[in-house]
Amino acid sequence: PIEAIAKLGVRYNLPVHVDACLGGFLVPFMKSAGYDVPPFDFSVPGVCSISADTHKYGYAPKGTSVLMYKSAELRSYQWFSFPDWPGGIYATPTIGGSRSGGIIAACWATMISYGKEGYVKATKEIVATTRKIASEIATVPTLKI
Repeated sequence: PIEAIAKLGVRYNLPVHVDACLGGFLVPFMKSAGYDVPPFDFSVPGVCSISADTHKYGYAPKGTSVLMYKSAELRSYQWFSFPDWPGGIYATPTIGGSRSGGIIAACWATMISYGKEGYVKATKEIVATTRKIASEIATVPTLKI
């Protein structure tokens, strides 16, 4: 329950991060798909950042993810800067290292291609399939969910 954890964060003045890496491209579309889901996002007081892997149910290429912050101020702490790098000043809003821009472009293109309607449709299919599998497993006395 994100709300309970976030209440502790507010009480003790600690930022709360929601690791939505696996379900980060399902849970946000569940209400639109007709399913109830407890609050988990920035609407919950205390939630300051959320991560989601675009390469899982976002259907983007492997190795892509997003990290979202509730405010620009929080994001400002993520910057990496190395002024003495032999090739000149190296600064990035991501982690230090090199990664092709192609994978980022492919991730963006995938998300634009699917759009909200595509992700809602995928969510409906995934949840329905999960429920069907769970229902069948429940008929086997030696298996428990």
